[in-house]
Amino acid sequence: MATKILAIDDSKTMRLAVKITFAAEDADVTSVSKGSDAVARTKQLSPDVILVDADLGAGEASGYDVCQQLKNDAATKQTPVVLMVSNQTGVDQSRYNSAGADGFVNKPFDTQELID
Repeated sequence: MATKILAIDDSKTMRLAVKITFAAEDADVTSVSKGSDAVARTKQLSPDVILVDADLGAGEASGYDVCQQLKNDAATKQTPVVLMVSNQTGVDQSRYNSAGADGFVNKPFDTQELID
């Protein structure tokens, strides 16, 4: 059975990059552009893993906030969440810990690292 991945990123290019990365894998990638859609989509899709941009667009909750919302919801708290963080800003360790993220990957990412 294919691994279900939910990718949340405000950049259309990054959403496409994630889809292309997993195209040759046994994975089904669904992507959304807004963090506000994350909890509802997670409940609909029951993904095996969620990839979320740590720095979603202006006016949106950050990826850290989205992760924390998912981890605080009984229906989604067991779903692994991996933050995608910019190489320029790096991971905010305090926010990462308080959000309850399961891991992070730097953007731009090495495709094999993201698959692993």
